[in-house]
Amino acid sequence: MPVLDVPVDRTIFTLLDRVLDEYHGQLKSAGVTFGILLATPKDKEDSALTHHGHPALAIIKITPYKQRVLGLPDVVVAIDDPWWRGAEEEQRIALLDHELEHVKLSKRKKDGAQRYDDMNRPKLKMRKHDIQFGWFSDVAARHGEASIEVIQAMAIYAAHKQVLFPFITDVTQRREKKTEKAKLAIAGATA
Repeated sequence: MPVLDVPVDRTIFTLLDRVLDEYHGQLKSAGVTFGILLATPKDKEDSALTHHGHPALAIIKITPYKQRVLGLPDVVVAIDDPWWRGAEEEQRIALLDHELEHVKLSKRKKDGAQRYDDMNRPKLKMRKHDIQFGWFSDVAARHGEASIEVIQAMAIYAAHKQVLFPFITDVTQRREKKTEKAKLAIAGATA
């Protein structure tokens, strides 16, 4: 069980506010409130946070209605404190953006008005990942292209290669340029 602490450093909320402004203005406009907890593992070899049994850098949860009535924030983000302390600002921004992407406002009423609960707090729902990837390396190694692991990986690569794997394109282009230069050098040397 990790040790949870409310951050004293307000810069984390400044960064959260920046991410809300830039990418999640609808949550800010609706008045969604946020709390942040920093998690530190009791044992340094353990993960501070886990999600479905796997290590996680952060976990976001919508606060249950009864707890919101008691004055808790609408949404709480728990962050792995050791990771946060070692992360660069861009990594922190990306992590906060990822977590906030999970929170969506409930569908609007037919007249377009935002839905609110009895305490006049915006109704929220969790959004799942666009891609969920389950992998067993042993199965992939044993069955190769017949395994669901490799099939998933190939499907993800085919559908999202330019967004998720631009480094592969960059490496391929660099190799092609080197090969072309080598061919030109060889051709020049033999001429």
